[in-house]
Parts: sequence; C-alpha cells; structure tokens
Amino acid sequence: MIRGLLVNYPKANCSIYESGKMIYDIVSRYSDEVKIDYLETYANDFVLTDYDFYIINWHPFILKIPPEMIKNTEAKTIAIVMEVDEHELLPYTPKDTFNAHMIIDPTKNNSPLMYVFPRPLEVEKRLLPLYREDKFTIGSFGLLTPGKRFEEIVDNANQIGNCVVRINLPPVTFMGDMNQYQKRLVDYANMLKSRVAGDTELIVTHEYMTKSELIGWCSQNNINVFPYYRHQPGLSAVTDQAIVAERAIAITSCNTFRHMHPYIPHYPEQSYKQLAESTLEGVLKMKDDWSVESFSTAFDNMLVDLGLI
Repeated sequence: MIRGLLVNYPKANCSIYESGKMIYDIVSRYSDEVKIDYLETYANDFVLTDYDFYIINWHPFILKIPPEMIKNTEAKTIAIVMEVDEHELLPYTPKDTFNAHMIIDPTKNNSPLMYVFPRPLEVEKRLLPLYREDKFTIGSFGLLTPGKRFEEIVDNANQIGNCVVRINLPPVTFMGDMNQYQKRLVDYANMLKSRVAGDTELIVTHEYMTKSELIGWCSQNNINVFPYYRHQPGLSAVTDQAIVAERAIAITSCNTFRHMHPYIPHYPEQSYKQLAESTLEGVLKMKDDWSVESFSTAFDNMLVDLGLI
C-alpha cells in the first residue's frame, strides 16, 4: 500500500484552509491501494516522517514550510496551489521545489509538473426548502474584506421590491485586531440596515457555518449573490457551497470568478431577476463538471504520472 500525508494548517475561518480540508475529504476516499492521512500543523512544527508522498497546502504566510526541507526528502512532494494568477501558475508557491503541483483552477491546462484540478466541491449536501415562498429571497455571505459591495444587494432589492435579503458576515481568525474587525462588522451591518427602503426585509447574521450548514443555507435562497470587485490571484471559494446548493447565482466580472464565466452570465450584464432564471442550468453543469469523480480522476492521473501507482 502507498501511504500519503495531506498537510494543512490549523483550523481557521479561511477559504484556503477549508479548501485543503475539502480536498482531503475527496482524496481520502481514494482506494485500497492508497492510504492518505491528514495533519494540521504550523510550518515550524512540521517534520517529515516515512510517507511515500506528501500533499502540502503550502502558503507563504500561514504554512511556509522551508523549501530546503521539501527538497531534501526522497518522498514525492505535491503542492496544493490555490492562488493561481490569470497569467502565472505559481505567483506565491516556490518554484523548483515540489515534484508536482495541484493547480486548483479548471481554466488552466496541464503542463510538466502542473496538474489541473476542478474546484473541490462537497461530497455531501443538505438541501432545504426556500426561506420564504411569498418573497424573492436574496442571499450572500463572506468575510468582510476589501472589494466586496454587499450594499449593492440591498440597493437592488429595494428596486426589485418584495424581497428579503439574507447576508451572513462571519468572524475571522487571522486578521490582526479581532476587536477592530468586530467593530467593522457592527458598523457595516448598521450601514446596510440604513439603506433598506420600501418593503425590503434585511437579515444580517454573523455565523461561521459548517460546509453542510452553508449548503443548506444557500439552498433556501432564490439566488445567491456575490458582489465582488477586486483583482487578486486565485479563484473565489465562496461559490463552492452555492453551486452544490443548486440555486441560481449572481457573480460579477471579477477575475476570481473566471472559472464560472464560461457557464453563466453575470451582473450587471443581467439583473438579479434575470440571473435567477438564466443561471441554474450553468450552475448544474458546473456541479457536474467539478464533481468528486472529476477531481478523483485528475488525482488518479497525477499519481500514475508520478509513478506512485
């Protein structure tokens, strides 16, 4: 039996951590031929042992395992690369260090040492009825970081009429002064409430939900909206659970949604109401193209190419 270890950093309210865990949830079901263990650790505490291969969710700030340590092992080493640039595959991951790279970006193509994977969508799902049958329900969630305009959702709901808006802004565990961030959450929620007009209803919460809970929460909305206006490496993980929830999705032209643009139109190209009608087919296609089976096939091909199986 071939033995591998997936290394992630300790639990945090962070999409990169969650994506690493989601990848493990898929590859750990692999087969009787391959046994993959899981470890959460800080870079300074990590020690190479006797595994045949390592999958490392390497990160320049959170899990910066020294490249020389990685190079000096006889085991095969594989980097999970989440933060892929539009034009560069390894903007942050050290080059000439790993034997292979799991490029989590289905818009790219395989090349030497670079293996392209779809988003690691959830294995399990919990779908719920709509939150309200008598109102158009708009949902959104995400960390309160620069480049997100949740107020745009409230403004659109006011124009549409007869809407309930559900926005969940969870706490973080990695952004310096937590008290300052909590104050920002309160101030931002009050700003959102001040924009409500007409018969719009607004519900702002601050829960860090499990992935299963988040899928259920998304499935209660007529449409899940992600008003992002920023430019940075990597694909947004925020839509993963929304795709599994099988509800309409509104995204923007933001480059972090580039993996979704071939499947669905975006705002303001279409209105929220139009997107509620036009995007479901594309959402279901993404769910199918980025299935557990698709991810597992790519993983299998990589291990074969590396001579591990």
